[in-house]
Amino acid sequence: SRPTQPNVRFYEGQEGLQTAYQEFYTTHKTLYAVTSMERVYSVFADADMGYFLGLLRDSGGQLIELVHQTPSGVQYMAAPYRKGVSRAKYLPADVYFSIDLIASEEKVAFFSFHTLLAVIVDDPDIAHSQKSLIEYLWRNAKSRKF
Repeated sequence: SRPTQPNVRFYEGQEGLQTAYQEFYTTHKTLYAVTSMERVYSVFADADMGYFLGLLRDSGGQLIELVHQTPSGVQYMAAPYRKGVSRAKYLPADVYFSIDLIASEEKVAFFSFHTLLAVIVDDPDIAHSQKSLIEYLWRNAKSRKF
């Protein structure tokens, strides 16, 4: 018998990216992310990020994230709306991701702000691999107190 195919969904444009963020941030679970705030802020305002993290807070979830150390990343790290819901470290300087990603236990989302495309893959094995990669990078990133 053939293994089950993962469910793959595509979201296009700013509205599509927003829909994908809302889906991920409406959870009581822990999310793992790699984020470039320079790219995020090219599409969303700081208030939008506050809204997304508010969804996560209201749902009882948490966010563990690695952020590119850029001026926008520094600004985001200081944002008051992160308190109590997001733990973050700077991504090591020699590690670069050209897309952003968010992983949970069951699914993973890849965000391209350059092409305004989000891809969500519902597959625990794929999600676990991405989560493990982020956890490894987290363990090797510089600690920062927030």
